[in-house]
Amino acid sequence: MNGDGGSIGVGIFDQTKHTILWERKVTAMTEARKERRRTERSVEDERSQLMAGMAQTRAELSQAYAQFNSHSDPDLVESCVFTINALRSRYSYFIRRMKLLDEQKGAAG
Repeated sequence: MNGDGGSIGVGIFDQTKHTILWERKVTAMTEARKERRRTERSVEDERSQLMAGMAQTRAELSQAYAQFNSHSDPDLVESCVFTINALRSRYSYFIRRMKLLDEQKGAAG
């Protein structure tokens, strides 16, 4: 003992307790940072997939319009109209997903 009732033992215990709590806090912060990076990467991956899908859909849409303009048979024209409508719906889906990603990114950032 040091004459003040054993405060050295208590002080060491308090320091150890604080060190453990600090290490847990740092670990939690590090894990949160890693998770945020993973989420940012997955958002960027999804964004690039959506962009690729949009580009492909635009190319298919352009081709469908060209076919529509070149056909004179009513059945083929009708088929082109259905294809164009389907592609426009797909493109609208991509736009909605992109907007949702942007909103989520804005809310998280």
